[in-house]
Amino acid sequence: MKECKLILSITAAVCVAGCNSDPYGEQAKYVSPEKPKEKTTVVVMPTYAVDGPSRVEFTENVQGRFTVKGLASQGDATIRLIGLPNGASFDRSTGIVTWTPGPSAGHDPQNPVAQSRQYSVRAEVLGPNDDAAKNDKDINLVVFAAPSTLSVMDASPMQEALNEGQEFRDTFRIQSSENTNGPFVVTSSNLPNGAVLTQSLNQSGSASVVYQPRFDAVKTNDSCTLPGSFRSTVGCKEINWQLVVTDPSGKTAILPVRWFVIDRTQTPRISAPSQVTATNGKAVFYVHVEDVNQEDKPVLSVDPSTNAQALVLSSAPASAITNAYQFYQVTWTNANRRLASPQELALNACELGLDRTQHACSTATVIVNF
Repeated sequence: MKECKLILSITAAVCVAGCNSDPYGEQAKYVSPEKPKEKTTVVVMPTYAVDGPSRVEFTENVQGRFTVKGLASQGDATIRLIGLPNGASFDRSTGIVTWTPGPSAGHDPQNPVAQSRQYSVRAEVLGPNDDAAKNDKDINLVVFAAPSTLSVMDASPMQEALNEGQEFRDTFRIQSSENTNGPFVVTSSNLPNGAVLTQSLNQSGSASVVYQPRFDAVKTNDSCTLPGSFRSTVGCKEINWQLVVTDPSGKTAILPVRWFVIDRTQTPRISAPSQVTATNGKAVFYVHVEDVNQEDKPVLSVDPSTNAQALVLSSAPASAITNAYQFYQVTWTNANRRLASPQELALNACELGLDRTQHACSTATVIVNF
């Protein structure tokens, strides 16, 4: 009986302590399980760019180079060039572009006067990812025209002595390493009145000027110094003008030309006796010839109409000879009295030009009594 009471007491104590509350407590409430978090993957796209200049300058006939490469934030990038000029090469392994512009690469056909020409090249960067951001680049190639090689020269000396009234032709040669066959445009500056350029548009690399000078029409210096040993203080006028040649590219060459116009209207003076009497069939006398223009050495000759058998003209000693004065000794022998008496001796005094021809002659007649 005593054992049974003890069990009941324990049971009651347990009931009193927990019968009025949730036997499982707050923790006994239902909690749904958490869902696992999704993993977020961030993909970083590579960026491609061009490493190279925006402007490169070249000169005709001179090799130039520049480097252009591809840059990539990840991996590798390559370059593709679009619009590269003919003759230019691109080494993909080194990125070096090499180009020697030709002789006309610096001439713009749309603007012949311009001394340079521009070429546009597009540099595209390429990589393994087609969706990558790409920064392509335009490169401007500027080619400058080479220094002028156009030249013009006088085929004959640039200092010319022209005889009044005689037609003169001056020829000029044109040379250009770029446009050897032209066409060349030939013009002039201060060309004297009456002088004519034979061609204004020339395909042959030469030009000519034709001129028949009139001394009184030349409006320039009243005196001049002739080239070489021929000098003049009167009867000479100096002309200075320029020949201007332009090639198809617009390059210009200028040649200064110097001409001298000689007044040939004043003939030499002859001083000779009007009559001479021979002694023992031999006539000896002297003739003095003076060049009024004081420019050429006058020359005395026997007119072909004279029966000049056994007639000798000999110059005076050198000390008595100048460019403007000349003394002659005339010896005429009537051997065996073959010539009737009197005889007329016709003498011509002429100027001797730079071309060694005689012109502007005067005539004197001497009566010789044998």
